[in-house]
Amino acid sequence: MTTYSSAAVTAGIMPDFRVPAGVVLNRHVIYTTASDAIVSTDVIKLLPVPKNARILNVTISALLPAGCTGCDVGYGGNPDAFHDGLDLLTAAVYNMSAGDVSGFLHKFTADDTIDLTLNKAPTKIPTSTIIYASVSYKMTDAIADEA
Repeated sequence: MTTYSSAAVTAGIMPDFRVPAGVVLNRHVIYTTASDAIVSTDVIKLLPVPKNARILNVTISALLPAGCTGCDVGYGGNPDAFHDGLDLLTAAVYNMSAGDVSGFLHKFTADDTIDLTLNKAPTKIPTSTIIYASVSYKMTDAIADEA
């Protein structure tokens, strides 16, 4: 298993903790594969998520001409929390509500990443394949009943 990281993950977590209570934050990435060696069991870390973020939605799309069945979107503790067994195809956009929503309102207790795990990838994902991803979240503990 190989792990790849997007530029967003490399740049790190950049939340603005001066954001007023209840404000929804969003982070997105357009990740282009640099290698055609991405295969089954490989993980692409797409988006950083800060400690105390509560997840509202995860959206993902990829331009995979042959499709990629069995892809999961999650995080370190639950690799398929947001999407379980995705079939990524050209022009398909998946919102968390269309997947396994066990990750809805998940509160991160440590800094982490939103990851794409390839469970049944094609022999390889071609170089220059584009993967689009976004995560919407809000920071907890600013309003007493939203801890």
